[in-house]
Amino acid sequence: MAMKVRGYVAEDSRVAVLLVRLSRKCTVVCRLSTENGDTKVQIGSRFFGRFFPDRCDLSPDGTWFLYFVMGSGPTTDHHSCWTAVSRPPFLKAEVLLPQNDTWGGGGRFVGNTRAVVQPGLTPDFDVTKIHKSKNLSIKIDQCLDMEGGWASGHGWDRVTAQNPRRIRRRIEAPAWEKSRQRFCINRYLDTDNPKAGAFDRHAYTINDLRYKKPIALELAQPICWADFLSDESLIIATKSQVLIYANTLDVDQPPIQTFAFDLTLLHPVS
Repeated sequence: MAMKVRGYVAEDSRVAVLLVRLSRKCTVVCRLSTENGDTKVQIGSRFFGRFFPDRCDLSPDGTWFLYFVMGSGPTTDHHSCWTAVSRPPFLKAEVLLPQNDTWGGGGRFVGNTRAVVQPGLTPDFDVTKIHKSKNLSIKIDQCLDMEGGWASGHGWDRVTAQNPRRIRRRIEAPAWEKSRQRFCINRYLDTDNPKAGAFDRHAYTINDLRYKKPIALELAQPICWADFLSDESLIIATKSQVLIYANTLDVDQPPIQTFAFDLTLLHPVS
């Protein structure tokens, strides 16, 4: 079962939201928390349709998840696409902004309860006003930049580097990096795979920040997503596991794995 994973980490709390794409038609939302020294994974909603992972975001405190999807459901009437904000790992919308195209949609948090959304070409909501609920305030911005470096999430630095898969051809690919204590995550646009979608368009390497060389994590599969939690722990996902490693400055010791979750437990629904 070849799953794909995209994650989002909260900047101010030890929370991450994972979109686990089980198949072309089904994605599961999971919430991972390492608060109070106890790591838990909460399995939430299954969505039958298409997520646009580059247009999603997690609030700094990890309470709200903003997402853009294409599908069908009773709450969207005749609309095929919508931006919504919900409490992860569930997709019960606190705010729902429907549209009938994928030219826009999605957004970014600018605070724990405030977000900015880019409308599509055919939004079925008032783009001139701020949309509010009991807990949230959503501003509409036609000029919100949804491309570029955002695909790497918050806090990444754009760098000039070569994709390690293309060294022999000396071809540079867009790259980003993020460093915390011992680890440096390098992320590359996978230009070798023309059929790659939003969930698998990047390749990753984890390097030792001091020695500038890859760290052997002894993984059975390539990394499909990696980032740092707010406590600077390294979190990575392969196509079958989510793993967390302690982040210490003791470079003479092998990385210590503190948590593992088997994604194959999330069986797809036929």
